[in-house]
Amino acid sequence: MELVNKYKKYIIITALVLIAFFIAFKFIKKETILETFSSKPEDNYSYSDGSTKTDTLEKYGFHAVENYVIKEVGEVRRTPNFAAYNTIHKLRFGTKIYTKEVDSTSNIEIDPALVAREIRNDYVAVYASKPVMFSDMPVGYMAKDEFIRKDKFKDFKPEPIKPEKIEYDSGVIATIEESYILNDDGFKMSDDFKRYNKAIVFGDYNNDTHPDFSVLLDNVELNRSAVLIFFFNPEKNLYNLMLKKTYENLLSIKNIKKNTSIVVNAENTSFPLDGVLILNPNNSGYFHIFNTDNDSFMILPH
Repeated sequence: MELVNKYKKYIIITALVLIAFFIAFKFIKKETILETFSSKPEDNYSYSDGSTKTDTLEKYGFHAVENYVIKEVGEVRRTPNFAAYNTIHKLRFGTKIYTKEVDSTSNIEIDPALVAREIRNDYVAVYASKPVMFSDMPVGYMAKDEFIRKDKFKDFKPEPIKPEKIEYDSGVIATIEESYILNDDGFKMSDDFKRYNKAIVFGDYNNDTHPDFSVLLDNVELNRSAVLIFFFNPEKNLYNLMLKKTYENLLSIKNIKKNTSIVVNAENTSFPLDGVLILNPNNSGYFHIFNTDNDSFMILPH
């Protein structure tokens, strides 16, 4: 007893640690679609003819169909609608699910009420494993356009993932928009996410320790670009436009850090301060370097 009392503190701590590990395992363990639904859906699936199950799908003119999720993230819902907080699980592209569908080869007269239980409001009851009985419970409901049948999935080409639009500082965006609105010359920020996300680069182009930026604008026909370079004015807390130059190609832009080694006119040199490299589709272009002696940009061939 004395031994127990002596180590009572350590016994309690050990027990608490074991309990904590058990709880963590239960919550961290990766869920599968089979584990997503512990309570019954809104419908009462009671079609059994007695204590022995004889309510096979075939008896009602249905059969099980194998399907695959075609959305990057498919949502399984508790009820067949888009209600808030209704999602009970999210399935990745290519996850296998099953549905109950009318068997077109069956001679059984189909009860419309049974069909309505499986498909409602453009949502379909889905199953984690192949249903055999009509009383088998669905794990939830998915929108029709979030999955397709197995025989069509092999030829399915998913839509390319659309990148997230980068959120730039509101002052930077306002400066750019003000520039092309005032000039009204047909150039603006690209509507294409990929180009938009790579259209702005930041650097200290006049070596005053304040962040400046360069931006590419495209025309409507997407065959010309404009390069704008802005310097930050700390006294007025705004950006001043220092360079605007248009080109006859759809360009790309890169930031070149101070002291970066470059080749200009077949000679090795390095940037005295941050600069900008503008590239055309042939991967040739021009370095833009600010000359602090005359407050203007030198444009050198790449």
